[in-house]
Formats: sequence, C-alpha cells, structure tokens
Amino acid sequence: IRLHACETSGHRNRLQLKPVQSGEGLSWGFYKVGSHEVCAVETCLIASNPLWEQLEILRKEMAKLPQVTARLDEVEVFWGDDKECLVALTLRDVPRDFKEVLSQMQSAKESLASHGFSLSLFDFRGQSHLLCGRGFVWKTVGAFRYRVSHGAFFQVNDPMLSVLQSTATQGLAG
Repeated sequence: IRLHACETSGHRNRLQLKPVQSGEGLSWGFYKVGSHEVCAVETCLIASNPLWEQLEILRKEMAKLPQVTARLDEVEVFWGDDKECLVALTLRDVPRDFKEVLSQMQSAKESLASHGFSLSLFDFRGQSHLLCGRGFVWKTVGAFRYRVSHGAFFQVNDPMLSVLQSTATQGLAG
C-alpha cells in the first residue's frame, strides 16, 4: 500500500519548538541542521494556520512573563478539535520550590484558558503541573473521536488522518 501526503504545507497539527530570547523578546525556533543552535522563525510553512495562530497568542502571553521564559527549554503544541490547543512547556533551571514558577504563571492562566489552551508545565523532574484546561484535547477523525494527551502519539499530518484510518481499517467492517 502506498500513501501520499495530501498537502505539502500547512498540514502539521503538532510542533516542538525551542524558545529564542532576543532584544525583541520571545520568539520560537528550531535547531539548525546538525547542531544545537536555535534558529528563530517567523512562521512555519508545514504548521497548520490555526496552530501557528495559537502559537502567536501563546508567545505574546509568555513574553509578559520573563521570569518564566528565561527558564523555558521547549514548547510542544498540538491542535485539537474545537479550537483547542494542548501545550506542554518544559522548563530548565527550575528552583526546587516550584510554587514560585506556578505563581508567576497564574497571571496568564485566565487569558490562556479563554483562548482554548490546555497548558501544562513540566518541572526539572519531568513531572507535569496542569495550569489550565483538562490536560488533553479531542481529535476527531471520521466517525472516531480520540482523546490526545501529553506524550501520546498521534499522526501529525491532519489531511492524512482519514486516509490512514481508512487504509488501516479496510476490510474490518463486515
């Protein structure tokens, strides 16, 4: 069976980004090929437009929290149904008293929740702290509805979801 991607751009529902601190504030980026040097990007051609729009809202909110963004190591986002976005912020150099970081994030909690974010912070031990939302989003593919949470595998190419599902379930009905 050969499957071909339907779209060459604007198809990804999940991204892992590195924060970039500069004179202009916070931006997102990716590692340059073969290095650990982060290259800031203004847009991502493979990200779905709604996902990138949510990232811009998140960037603006996080830019108001320099104490938190200074500790930000990675941002992972997943676009779900109903304009919901699952976000995992991984922090480095977090003080042992994590309450300080959580209290700094409280000022952004209401705004992030109103934009459909389900946001978790991951501390230095890898433990998750749900800040707002349910900690998961729903993703509908055909007649099926999937609950997607942090760390779960889910196909990143939205246009291919129904094609893959149809191919995988061919011959199972009846």
